[in-house]
Parts: sequence; C-alpha cells; structure tokens
Amino acid sequence: MKQLAPFKVQDEELEMEFTVTVPFSVEACKNKEREEIQKKIQDIDGQIADCKAYIDDLDSKIDNLTNHADKLDYAVAIASGILCAAIDAIFVGQMDIKSATKKVDKKVADKVKKQVLKEKIDDALKEAKAKAKAKGKELTKEQIQSIKDGVTKKFLSDPNNLADKGGDPVLERAIKYLEQHNPVPQDNLFPGTGSSPANHHLDDLAHHPTIVGLIASIIVQYFRVAIFVNKEGKYSFKLVGSDVKETLKNWMPMLITGLLNWLVFIAEKVSTDEDGQSQIPKPIFKLAHLLASAPAIISVFKAADRWCKHLYSDIAGSHSSAKKGNRGAGIPGLFVSFLKELSCIPPLNLTGLPKICDELYKVCDLRTELAVAEELGKQMIPVIINELLVRSFYFVRRLIAEHKEHNGWENIDWKKVVPVGNRTVERMMTIASGTFMACDMAIAAIKSGGNLATFALNVNFVGIGRFVLAVVVDVKMGNKKSRLENERILLYGQLLNLSNAKLFYVESEMWLQIKETGQIEAEMWKTCRETEEAIAKTYEIMTYSVNYFRESWEIMSDSLASVSCLADDVENNNPGLMDELFPKKTGLKILEDQNHGE
Repeated sequence: MKQLAPFKVQDEELEMEFTVTVPFSVEACKNKEREEIQKKIQDIDGQIADCKAYIDDLDSKIDNLTNHADKLDYAVAIASGILCAAIDAIFVGQMDIKSATKKVDKKVADKVKKQVLKEKIDDALKEAKAKAKAKGKELTKEQIQSIKDGVTKKFLSDPNNLADKGGDPVLERAIKYLEQHNPVPQDNLFPGTGSSPANHHLDDLAHHPTIVGLIASIIVQYFRVAIFVNKEGKYSFKLVGSDVKETLKNWMPMLITGLLNWLVFIAEKVSTDEDGQSQIPKPIFKLAHLLASAPAIISVFKAADRWCKHLYSDIAGSHSSAKKGNRGAGIPGLFVSFLKELSCIPPLNLTGLPKICDELYKVCDLRTELAVAEELGKQMIPVIINELLVRSFYFVRRLIAEHKEHNGWENIDWKKVVPVGNRTVERMMTIASGTFMACDMAIAAIKSGGNLATFALNVNFVGIGRFVLAVVVDVKMGNKKSRLENERILLYGQLLNLSNAKLFYVESEMWLQIKETGQIEAEMWKTCRETEEAIAKTYEIMTYSVNYFRESWEIMSDSLASVSCLADDVENNNPGLMDELFPKKTGLKILEDQNHGE
C-alpha cells in the first residue's frame, strides 16, 4: 500500500484531514479497452459537431431577432412618420362618410340593375332561340341586337312616372325581379318574433352574409325552421310551411346520396379478403364515394346560390323603398352581422348588446360598411408610403454596407439586406408607425376643437392598426429571441458535458498509451489508475463525512443547549462543579452565557 498526499476538507465549524492509500493490484489493460475508448471519443466528437452546428443555427436566428438599429435608423423612422402624418393631414383629411355612402348606394344600385338587365336579356335570347330552333331557323345578329335593345328599352322605361315622384323605377323593377326569382321561405315570417320590417334582416340569421348566415339558410331549406333573435336577445323558431312535393325535392338528393354511398360501402366490404386487403385500389373507392355524394353536394350548392342571389336582392333595400325613392334597409354588413351573432350567445343575449346591434344596424348596413371601407382605403395611402420609405432606406443602407464589406456583389448576405423578417426593420416600423400615429392624433385633436365626433373622423384608423401590428410583431420577436437564447444556454451546457466526457476518455487513452510504450513503470501506471479511482471515492466519502459531522454537531449543540438550562441548578447543588468541568469560557459556559443574555 502506498500513501499519497493528505486531503483537507474545511467546513464552517469542522476541519477534517484524510489520508489516501492506493493498492498496486490493477488488472492489465487490453487492446479492446483502447478500441472502445476511441469509439466513445468518435461518438462524442459527432455529438459535439451536431451540437455546434445547432448552436450556429441558433446564433443566426438570434442575430436575426436582435435589434441592430442605430441613431440614423431611428432618425429616418421618426422623420418618415412625421412626413406621412403631414401627407395624411393635407391630402387625405377628414373622412366623409355621407358622401362615400351616397357613392356606394349608387354603385350598388347600378350593379343590381346591370345584373337583372343581363339576366332578362339572357332569358329573352334563350326563349327566342328556342322558338327559332323549333322552326328550323337561327337568329341573326340583327335579330339578337334587336331583342337586346327591346329588353333594355322596356327595362329602363318609366310608365308610372315614378322618377317624377322621387322614386327609382328601374331599381324597383330589378329588386322585384330578384325577389321573385330567388325567394326564401322565411322572408316574411318575422311577425310575432319581436322584429319589424326595418330590422328583420338583422334578426333573421339567414340574412347575414356570413358562415352563420349560410348555415341558417341551409337549416331553413332542409329542416324548414327559421331562426330569429330580436333586439331583446330572445330566440324565435318559426316553422316554414312545406308540401310533400317540395319536401321530396329537397331531400331526394340526400336520399340518393345515402343509397349510393351504402352500395359503395357494400362493394368495398365484398371486395375485401380475410386479411383485410381490398382487391380494388382505395383511390377507386374514394372516387366512387365522391361521385355518390354528388347529388347532395349539388343540392347544397344550389341552396347556397339561392341564398347569395336573395341577399343580392336585399342589398339595395326593398322594391317598395326603391319605388318611394327611399334608401331602404339593406342587409347587415360583416361587422354588424358578427356583432349580432356574438350577442346571440348566452349569456350575452341577456345583456344590452342585442339592443346596441339594433341601433347600429339603423345607421350602418352593408352599404355603409363598404363606404367606410372605401374611406379607410384612402387612409392606407400615407401608411403605405411610410412603409415604403422605411423599408427602402433599410434595404439601400444595408446593401451598401454589404457591398463595402465583401468588396463586390457576389458574397452579399441577402438575409441581412432584404427588409422583411428581421427585428431591426420591425423596430424601425414600430418607431415610424408610432410617430405617425402620435402626430396624426395630435393634428386630429387640433382640428376637432374638442368635438369627439370630429376628432374620430380625422383619426387615421389604419395607422393605429398598423402601429398595433408593429408592436405585436416586435414583442413576438423579442419573446422568440428569449426562448432561443435559453435553448442556446442549455446547448452550451450539453456541449460542456460532452467536452468533459471527451476529456476523461482522452485521459484514459493517454494512460493506456503510457503503459503500452513502457515510458513509466508498471507500478506507477497502476498507481495512477488507482489514484484516480481513489480520489473519486474519497471525495464521496469526504462529502458524506462532512454532512454527517455537521448533522451530528447540530444534534450535540441542541442537546447541550437543553442541558445548559440546568446549569444554575447544578451550581446550587454542587458548588464549584461547573468551574472544574469548564475552566474556560467554552462549551456549556458559552451556551449558559447566551441563555442568560437572552
């Protein structure tokens, strides 16, 4: 046994010394052990390479998510925001909803008229061609043009002089035509539901130009149940009358589809053997199921087409309102429809939200929403200019910097040049859009003179939306960067562990080489190997010992503290005993003094 240098472990209250002895009996190393070590080192090298590659990829992503903007970038962003706010104040100005609504009303009415005129001409030509074919003839170009002119003249006529009374005879005729050719069964069922002619398009969910409206219309078509929700938030389900013929017409395609799919299913089962393998390819059965479902699909598409055309007939109001020259109640727009559908959800239907939707619909139908969208389109101009100015500056400046760095155009890193998808340009857009919004709202406040409605009409809402979007993107990139940085820290820890593992294997290989080359004596080789093992075991023993003595010391201290409380009694019963036991101020005397101090 050979004695090595002693080890000392010092704690706050204890100091312990260990002496390590190492035996010489170690088994001889084999070549197989060296091969295994080399294989382990190769595996670790591969893991280290993968880890470094992943870290490099994370470094690239983190750099892309890092804001590298400097003072010049911020200055340009602020200047762009101020310039675009001035453009908005001078050239865009205040939103004029009334004028925009009048323009949209005229556009909608003209589209309805053109659509109906086209359908009337097509119907007249179809009928004329059928009659000519029955006689074995074909229509000439002159005859076709004559039919078109005749239908147009009749359509645009005003036999009752409605125009003199302020009405629009052409629009009245067009709306009536669409209503007659695209009826819906629930159109006149609103009496008794709490709805009125003025707001029944809002209360009838099937009149909403949304997915919910389409679903409600299909329910009416096939299940003959209309759904109304009045301004009080109360539901009304109205049954739609239907005869046997109409019911069969609606459900026959569904029955045929079910029967055909059942036959395809039976054929699929018959063609499947005991092992579950079909003799016919699966794509054939998928195609067969699709063809079998065609009647139902066609029927649903027809119902959707009828729903769309009926909404088109209501978009410009009713034929009675057009006859009187009134604007009429059109269908609710996307925003009002969504708000109404939201207010139908319990318990929101018990709040005042349905009444708010009803009041909002009186002043804002689909035509009004289109007018607002048109005005917002104008507000997009300065926002787009702001976007182009900032991103163009970023592109040009980074392109010049990359050209100087690489002395040419060949090795340019376009990821750093393209003005999208990086934190720097998004931070510049946040500054630019924020400056634009602040200046725009300040100008709106000055123009409004304290009037809230005027202030709202002068605010660029598109700019506000762009600023919110910029902030969200910027914050999202920051959160992603933090997540990737944490992931990189874990990878660095893994890389350190792998490097330590490789170090131990390389050390083992070194000792094997020393042994094989005979550079030191066999006893020294054995001693080194055993020393390494002994050190590891000794460290474990030292750690255990220190913890054990710390716990023991705490137990003894607690015991002595409990004993010290009897010191006065001991001194009274045995005078001088305490001085003999503790001649100096240590141990129990110290604890005694502490107790008296407390």
